[in-house]
Amino acid sequence: MQPNYIPWSGYFNLIWNSDVFVFLDHVQYTKNEWINRNRIKTKDGWVYLTIPIQTSGKLYQSIAQAEIDNKIDWRGKHWRSLLMNYAKAPYFKEISALCEDVYSQEWKSIGELNIYFIKKILDFLNIKKKILISSEMDFTGHKTDLVIDICKKVQADEYLSPARASVYIEEEKFKQNNIKLIYQTYSDNHPVYPQLGGNFISHLSILDLLFNCGQESLNYINQYEKQPNQ
Repeated sequence: MQPNYIPWSGYFNLIWNSDVFVFLDHVQYTKNEWINRNRIKTKDGWVYLTIPIQTSGKLYQSIAQAEIDNKIDWRGKHWRSLLMNYAKAPYFKEISALCEDVYSQEWKSIGELNIYFIKKILDFLNIKKKILISSEMDFTGHKTDLVIDICKKVQADEYLSPARASVYIEEEKFKQNNIKLIYQTYSDNHPVYPQLGGNFISHLSILDLLFNCGQESLNYINQYEKQPNQ
């Protein structure tokens, strides 16, 4: 998976159900997707927290190469948004310490920031998996061929995929290479957890779950196990 910014709980369910997780950061950066933004809850609904990226003249840069525009005080803005909307959450104190560690540092690359933040959250949740970074490896190919190459080089006989990827995955290639394709079921069964203010909103940043549930967040992350593709 691409290293997304404070991704939703289903991202961590994917890691939970994996033996090896690969951050796909050598692929092309795409503007205004989950790589540089995510959603949090406010009293008026959800809003984006967005990290500004330098894209002028850098149309084909990879996620690892994509530089953050630190002329804009995005770290201060994001922290103030979290403080304003989650200060009354049950686990604000301990999660805010995790966030302050990240926001106190100046980051050059969006990939570097996201990987660090995700790893910090994995440590907090005590999720211990083998983590690889594609830009540090020798993976080749595009789309399904890239996934197959990664599976072969990490000696995987199963590939766990987000269900939404089924529209473009070439399933036959997995059969040809004796790799079992499994689709994640978490998105269709998003757990409802205690949440501040108003009606429950699903598919928010993992920070919403963490502020509200602390280390008990793992109970909501690991509710749905992987299911074999039929």
